[in-house]
Amino acid sequence: MQKGICLASRRCGRVPVLAVLLIAMAFAIGALFFLGSGAAGNQAVYIEDGYNAYVDKDFDNSYKNFLKARNGFSPWLSFYNLFSENILSKEEVDEMIFSLCVSAAYEDFFNLEQSKWVSVAEKEMQRFSTLKDSEKTKEYTQIYNTLVGVAELCELYDKEEYEEAFKKLLPLEKEALASDQDFFVFEIRFMIASARAMKEPLILKRARELLFMMTNQVGEDNEKTMALWSLMRSGSK
Repeated sequence: MQKGICLASRRCGRVPVLAVLLIAMAFAIGALFFLGSGAAGNQAVYIEDGYNAYVDKDFDNSYKNFLKARNGFSPWLSFYNLFSENILSKEEVDEMIFSLCVSAAYEDFFNLEQSKWVSVAEKEMQRFSTLKDSEKTKEYTQIYNTLVGVAELCELYDKEEYEEAFKKLLPLEKEALASDQDFFVFEIRFMIASARAMKEPLILKRARELLFMMTNQVGEDNEKTMALWSLMRSGSK
């Protein structure tokens, strides 16, 4: 009988221990979920602020916010992501930052200026070397290489080496992705400037033809096509 009492006592002793463990686990999970929810909320704010700054062409502020969003990744955010479908992955945030750098660079290139964003894009490119999607890595590499080529054209133009710069434009066009609209906007912009700098009406005519084609594709109310048409009509470089 005494043996039975001892056995029952041991079993009863295990129940509180198990209960404590379950409560501790529930508390830990709740804490992780709470921390993850807060981190996700902060990240969403950074991304929204970054996007709004991007729309306003405040690229420096946009970049800072996107970096905050990237730096906000943590174990508890990863845990929270298991229960949410609306959270961006770290790879997706990396892609956003790289795209921002490219857009910011082309904004400077549209004014035929050099851009600090090329070197920033180069730094961001290093992150894509670990991507499992080799096709995506290849695509971003091609976009970056085109960006570097455009920077070289702007440098030659600034040195007034117009003919040399224009010779490099066609090979660069062949290397660019067919979907790289930023480049093709720049190409028309560069053709307008080169045609007037070299006094070559045939180049200007070709630029107008390409602009007609682009306008038909993206619409007349597109910001860049409107700016290109304004340049075309103004007679300025």
